[in-house]
Amino acid sequence: DGRERVFIRSEAALRLARYLKYPWRLLALTRIVPRSLRDRFYDYVARRRHQWFGSAPTCALGTPQDQARFLLDPQFSGPSARNT
Repeated sequence: DGRERVFIRSEAALRLARYLKYPWRLLALTRIVPRSLRDRFYDYVARRRHQWFGSAPTCALGTPQDQARFLLDPQFSGPSARNT
């Protein structure tokens, strides 16, 4: 229908999983689970992810080759916008 749609929490993660390689792609199959249960589990993991996996003190910027793989909104005028 041409309209943009926004997905949040478990729905966003599962829509993204469709584009990942095996075995992560299989997560998309959990869409048969009711959203309320999926979101509850998503929130549980989200609250504990730093405890389980740790967190970095800073965000990595990546190499210029990594940065070239990202698309930038031409209207973005923040301090990290690249001139192309």
